[in-house]
Amino acid sequence: MIITKPKILCVDDESEILNFLEAAFIPKGYEVIKSENGEEALEKFKEEKIDLVISDPGLGNSYQILHLSKKLPKKGSLDN
Repeated sequence: MIITKPKILCVDDESEILNFLEAAFIPKGYEVIKSENGEEALEKFKEEKIDLVISDPGLGNSYQILHLSKKLPKKGSLDN
């Protein structure tokens, strides 16, 4: 049986914030997928099975990202 890590899509145009989020979540057992803009984030939704989205609401395409994230299955807590 293959156990996959929950995937978190982090979307922000500041690399320092993306690196901070990655450093916070990877040790907790999550896979972090980073995106620096809304267009790239939308592509990641097509390529990956995303479990959680953390996004800068000021980015372009932020409403499309929100709309797609609302379609994610409700899984309850991500606590490890």
